[in-house]
Amino acid sequence: MVRPLQRKAISNINTQGANECFVVNKDNTGPICGADGPDPPMQPTVILDAGSSFTFVYQKNLNHWSATLPGNFSVFIVDSLMPKQINYLAHVDDTNSPSLTIMETTVTLPKVPIDHAYLGVTYFGGGVGITFFQCADVRILNYKILTSAHWKKVIPTPPPK
Repeated sequence: MVRPLQRKAISNINTQGANECFVVNKDNTGPICGADGPDPPMQPTVILDAGSSFTFVYQKNLNHWSATLPGNFSVFIVDSLMPKQINYLAHVDDTNSPSLTIMETTVTLPKVPIDHAYLGVTYFGGGVGITFFQCADVRILNYKILTSAHWKKVIPTPPPK
């Protein structure tokens, strides 16, 4: 996942099957982005505007499409305070596009602020019957109501040198 940037490094993003390009839930029940997941949460690295449109950019690292069970991509958001409640924002059917295809999906973010949210994408590879996923840590704010006091909390002043 390129936008927002996933938790794992993307140095080998152009290598098919690179370890940092996927996470698998061994129970195949979908994404686990919270503390009980394989990649622990980090501090939010991106601030997004509540209720705005946001374009996810992600990669189909390996093509697992099959004509009998094509699979799909799903974009989701999770409030870190409710890690088991996954809210899906979009679903995209998989096609027989080649491995390493860059994909984009535009979604509307929730209208309410979330201090720490997990945004991510799942890929159900129909040909292998496995769900892969990636997570990113973001903060969603309502820019229309922010004051200078809010900004000081969001973007702290660096310490003097």
